[in-house]
Amino acid sequence: MPAKFTNITLDEMTTDVLKPAKGWKEVDVNAKEYVFDWTLPRWPGIVVRVYTSISKGSGQGRRKGADAIRICAVDTELNKPLRKFKRLHRVKNWRDNLKARLLEAVQSLRKDFT
Repeated sequence: MPAKFTNITLDEMTTDVLKPAKGWKEVDVNAKEYVFDWTLPRWPGIVVRVYTSISKGSGQGRRKGADAIRICAVDTELNKPLRKFKRLHRVKNWRDNLKARLLEAVQSLRKDFT
């Protein structure tokens, strides 16, 4: 049985996963969707960036099949992308999947910069 699409709101994203209290900050990168950064504590110029697929106009996720949540690493001092990670589909278990993908990204970056 294929996974079922789930619409995600900005409130769900920032309340459930990308919490400001945990260091997530909305950034303006001239995108039509909400984008959030989390800075690696030991490397202040390196961030994990999440492109949420949530439209700035409506605060709702794009329609089914229109886009996925994307995660990458960026060197903000050089304004240079470092790595892309596997995209994340907007399905029922998106919260757990996003948390796991973010943990993988941080662990991978720590390994690269240690």
